[in-house]
Amino acid sequence: MSDNNEIVGVAGFKGKPKNGKVEISYGTFKNYRRQGIGTMLCHQLVSLALQQNKKIGITARTLPENNASTKILEKNRFNFSALVWDEDDGNVWEWKYKHQC
Repeated sequence: MSDNNEIVGVAGFKGKPKNGKVEISYGTFKNYRRQGIGTMLCHQLVSLALQQNKKIGITARTLPENNASTKILEKNRFNFSALVWDEDDGNVWEWKYKHQC
């Protein structure tokens, strides 16, 4: 929420963990982009997932192009993994969170 208690975006997990992995998804509404909110949402989702299971694999998917979403993931320690097929979105890039050692 903004300082004015306006909803600025959405974030969540795309279902329950499967095979030791969970996928995150987030986005900010147009008027709130480029303010660091997406980066913060991504960071919070990663933190929540790791609080539940420190060894969980965390993934995210983006359109197959360099854009704001890919920059947000890179800032949050995600690495590009592969081009994959998504039932809803077609070909997408899959990203994996790099756990600290």
